[in-house]
Amino acid sequence: MTDGQKMLARNVWRWREIRRISASELAKRVDWSVVEIEQVERAEKFDLSLEDIDSLAIALQIAPVDLFRNDVH
Repeated sequence: MTDGQKMLARNVWRWREIRRISASELAKRVDWSVVEIEQVERAEKFDLSLEDIDSLAIALQIAPVDLFRNDVH
């Protein structure tokens, strides 16, 4: 697992918490299963496309680059 994968996993979870969105709601917004969201948040799902990153960002109402920042509050 790379640092980028860990950062993405942590930031998906953090932004979901900041936005007060359940894993189930995020899954609905990106048309994935809850299991897939949980795998992303545990850095177990590595095969994300740029489209997947974009979908997550749109669902979380952030810019895609925000999923790769160290300074999420």
